[in-house]
Amino acid sequence: MPPLTFPPDFHYVTLAAVVMGFTVPLSSAFAIKLRKKFNLPYPDQGNGQFSEKLTLEEWKQFNNAQRGHLNGVERAPIAITGLLVSSMYYPRYAAIAGALWGLARIGYAWAYATKGVKARLPFSVVFDATEPLMICLGGYGAMKAIGWL
Repeated sequence: MPPLTFPPDFHYVTLAAVVMGFTVPLSSAFAIKLRKKFNLPYPDQGNGQFSEKLTLEEWKQFNNAQRGHLNGVERAPIAITGLLVSSMYYPRYAAIAGALWGLARIGYAWAYATKGVKARLPFSVVFDATEPLMICLGGYGAMKAIGWL
């Protein structure tokens, strides 16, 4: 079997993957801070017995932070898959899209946790565009390599 080789610009993809890798722990920091502030122990995720003691405003604040984090956890596998498949054919485009995705995820979590639901929208536009872009670049590159295009 031949050795595994990477495209010449793959180091950019590695940097984008590092940015993407930090999104989940960074986004959790907002929820962890509020968990401590409101004395909301685990396993309560914002809808359990302990959260019933919060005011409505505290409950909203914690749940916004929690959703900002969990939305990133839910979407990270899609983005990482997109980065992987697109980087085989278009490493620079993949790296740019992956880095933008990671920065937008951090901004999304920050905005959701500190400013509320509507503040997250500009950031969601970025990762809502970069996820399908990376997947489509990978699909296009694969079809081109196979000879279907």
